[in-house]
Amino acid sequence: MVFTFEDTDDLSRVLNNSPWNIKGSPLFLKRWENDETYEDIDFLKAAIWVQVHGLPLEKITVENVISIAASLRGLVEVDNMNNLKPCRKSFPRIRVLIPLDEPLATRFLLQRPPKQPAPISYQYKHLSEFCYAYGRLGHLSFSCPVVRRPP
Repeated sequence: MVFTFEDTDDLSRVLNNSPWNIKGSPLFLKRWENDETYEDIDFLKAAIWVQVHGLPLEKITVENVISIAASLRGLVEVDNMNNLKPCRKSFPRIRVLIPLDEPLATRFLLQRPPKQPAPISYQYKHLSEFCYAYGRLGHLSFSCPVVRRPP
């Protein structure tokens, strides 16, 4: 599908808030640049908003959030970067470029000696059919064909 916009603000808003959800399925959008053909546009990666949950308040810093985004591969932007101060938000939000054909990270363990490691989880926004058990697009955790569940 091709969408056109007369207003560049509308175009920016639509692209910056993607993926969109249409009847439960994600709609990934890419900008069609000048001199590109249909075959030039690939949908192997998409920019997704990710919430990072479970970080201790003192760890919610611009440096740490950029480091977390780098571990997810492709930082696009940090939401409200100037207000990443403890108590301003309970979780940071980052936009990263993710591969759509590979499993996505769903969490990591934050080392904090001498305390036990803290589980930090990612919540990918607007991915309605995303398996948090396996990290794959296209099915939900309760119907995952890979993760074995007790009867």
